[in-house]
Amino acid sequence: VRQVLSELNDLAFKMMHLFSRALPLLVGLSVFKVLVTTDVSSLTRMGTIVALNFAVMAAFAIAALAWVSISLHVSVPTFLKKASPALIICLTTGSTTSAMSDFFRISKKEFGVDDSIVDFWVPLGHAMFTPSTIVPLVVGMYAVADMADVAFGPTRMAVLALLVFQLSITTPKVPGGIAATFTILLSQLGLPQDLVGLLMAANVFVCNPSIAFGDLIRFVEICCFAKSEDALDMQKLASAPQEAR
Repeated sequence: VRQVLSELNDLAFKMMHLFSRALPLLVGLSVFKVLVTTDVSSLTRMGTIVALNFAVMAAFAIAALAWVSISLHVSVPTFLKKASPALIICLTTGSTTSAMSDFFRISKKEFGVDDSIVDFWVPLGHAMFTPSTIVPLVVGMYAVADMADVAFGPTRMAVLALLVFQLSITTPKVPGGIAATFTILLSQLGLPQDLVGLLMAANVFVCNPSIAFGDLIRFVEICCFAKSEDALDMQKLASAPQEAR
């Protein structure tokens, strides 16, 4: 039984590897088709979706940083400067995994979060919960629904909230995984296929900034949680970045 389970595990990893290799090409071809076959009005709609995403992410980021400044008594420029190495990696690569080692280092060495919190929180947060997945899809979904004149009642909104929360945990951590997962959901909600494709195309332009946004939220969360557990070195948090000393 152990050998069978081990081989099935290897098979699953090989399938995910093939999935991660093939999906970016398929998503790229789909985006290319959308861009070359849509009219100017459709491109304007896609720009609207992208702009709405940036606006919502900016609003959440400002609120989170204001909370850090008020509750943790640390200046926002200092907090951002310390977090910037990981955020830059997320922005340029579109991958939280690439920035994970920096996330560990910054949380421990720069923010003063206790090792017991960091070693548990960081892997769990990166593997299970993805705020950068929720924001683009929910914002885009409402924008597309408005364009298609699709009404969302309380029942449908409750179902959507539950499904989006579940999918933020289970979405494959591979390029294009968000598109494969959410296309089915959005189609089941009654959104037209052409507008779902438009949303997926817009998400390509939002992807990397949303990944950086997600890691910024995680930095805020881990610091606030550590303080609630008396596991945060306030003096180290408020001090200047080590690289600047």
